[in-house]
Amino acid sequence: INDSQIHMAILDEDELQELYHWVDSIPLSRPKRNIARDFSDGMLVAEVVKHFFPKLVELHNYPAAHASGQKLYNWRTLNQKVFKKLNFEVDDEEVKGIISCVPGSIERFLRALQTKIQQIQQKKIQRQHTRGSSPSAYQDPQHPPATHQQPPGGYAPQQHHHHPGPSQQSVQLQIIQEKDEMINEMKETIEILEMKVQKLEQLLHLKDSKIQTQAAKLAQHGIK
Repeated sequence: INDSQIHMAILDEDELQELYHWVDSIPLSRPKRNIARDFSDGMLVAEVVKHFFPKLVELHNYPAAHASGQKLYNWRTLNQKVFKKLNFEVDDEEVKGIISCVPGSIERFLRALQTKIQQIQQKKIQRQHTRGSSPSAYQDPQHPPATHQQPPGGYAPQQHHHHPGPSQQSVQLQIIQEKDEMINEMKETIEILEMKVQKLEQLLHLKDSKIQTQAAKLAQHGIK
């Protein structure tokens, strides 16, 4: 991130939990299951920004994506059409880490985005106070965020009064789940590649057979 961007610092456990609760408070169209994968294509990032600045984002520009190329396009569109207007930009290395679901990448970005949003809104609140108005906190006063029901799920671990689980264990569990999902995806990719190799071997064998057949016919006619 450059001078116009906020430094993406590594978060401690308390900061992570605070961030997860903040994201959970925002209504999103996609069920909240795995924060790294859910946000990797930039679609939910667009929804987060639109929640606070409705006029700034046109959601149709950020379709859900599985291919890395489309994900990168979404993030570059966010940089050009949205983040620049917030004096905030994400460099390509950070984007690649987010797209690749590198552990901790999306959390660092979201914390930086949260800080930028809070800074902008705090300035807006101060300006409105100087004009004698009474602003509402953390939302665009001209366009309050939608209150529609969001899909189930959340990133912050559920708190239990009698048996609270340690936050470190929750973070470790999430990392393990992310790794398991990445391993499963890699296994599927390997299986697909193996099938393609088998098909190529079959085609080569078929071509060899045809060549041998043609060579035999030519030999019968005295042609070498």
